[in-house]
Amino acid sequence: MPVLGNPLNQIGWSDLVSKDLMDKLHNFMAHTYVPLGQVKGRTLLPLPPSDVTSSEKTSSKDKAHILEGKFNDQTGD
Repeated sequence: MPVLGNPLNQIGWSDLVSKDLMDKLHNFMAHTYVPLGQVKGRTLLPLPPSDVTSSEKTSSKDKAHILEGKFNDQTGD
C-alpha cells in the first residue's frame, strides 16, 4: 500500500487510473480484512480510506453514507 499510495509514485498516471487502482486496492484490503478477523475469532470491519472520511470537501451526510455503505457491503445487507 505505501508504494501504490505514495503520490510520488503516481506521477504520470492519469487521475482515472490512479483513482481506479486505489479503489481496487482498498476494496481488496477490505475483503481481506473481514476473513482475517474471522480467523482470529474477532469481528473486524474495514473503514473506508482516510482521504474520503477526512476530506473537508465531503459533507457529514456523505461521510455517513460512505461508512454505512462499507458496513452493508461487508454484512451482505
